[in-house]
Order: sequence, then structure tokens, then C-alpha cells
Amino acid sequence: MLKEIFSYGKEGLKTLLAKEGLLKILHGKGSKPHGMTDADWEDIDVEAASTIGLCLVDEVIYNVMDEISAAGLLVKLEIVCIMKSLSNKLTHILDHMNIFNKIVSDLLCLEVKSKEEDKTLLLLASLPPSYNYLVTTILHERETLEIEEVKATF
Repeated sequence: MLKEIFSYGKEGLKTLLAKEGLLKILHGKGSKPHGMTDADWEDIDVEAASTIGLCLVDEVIYNVMDEISAAGLLVKLEIVCIMKSLSNKLTHILDHMNIFNKIVSDLLCLEVKSKEEDKTLLLLASLPPSYNYLVTTILHERETLEIEEVKATF
């Protein structure tokens, strides 16, 4: 996921910040050297944020371009990562549901009859392993399984 955000990868970004003498900014204001003015620290922060911005892929930079501090930029990038991850998972489950619904529709066209509970169990059994906890919860919470209720949980 980070490779989709940083053109150099996270480690490449850290290396670049270290080369430029800006890595300390990621440790927060508590790591500001004694004797350095707040204005100098803010200048380093803006420099670090600019360096991070240069490492971002185009699809991401527009989501964070209004942030001027390195810490704020990293927070926004974390949010972008979470949103991309959720979006990918949602797309994956929607694709899975579309395929499942097509199979059920094809079976109906062939006049294959199946009980609602059987369809529900087939759907649950067809989910990828990352949904095992959800499947277990659904199976143990309900006495009867209705496919629409299960679909609503996604």
C-alpha cells in the first residue's frame, strides 16, 4: 500500500529525509535541538513536508497538498492509506457479491431450486479467509440465516 503512495517507498523516503538532514522532524517537536529557534524548526518542518510531497505519487498529492507541516502531512497520508484500503476491500466484496448473484441467477435460469438458507451458507463459505471472524459471528448469532441480512453486514 505504501508503494502506491510514495514513489520511492517508505524506506526511500526516510533515506531521502536523512540525506537532507530532515529526519529528526519526524520525531516531533520534542526532538528539536537545544538552541534552535522555533522559526528555524518550522523552516525545517516545511522543508521536510516539501520533501515528502516530492516523493508522493500524483494520485495522492492532491489529497494532501494543503498541509504544510511534516507531522500533519503524515497524518493525512495515514488517512489516505486507510481510505484506499477500505475502498479496495469494498470493491473486492462488491465484485464477489456480483459474481455470487450472477451464479444464483444462472442457477435459477436452469431451474435449480435452492433454499434461502442454503444460498446464505454458500455465500458465507465463498468469502475469502479475511472474513472468517465475520462468518463465525454470523453463524453463531442467528438461528436462521437470511441472505439479505448477511448481505447487509457487508
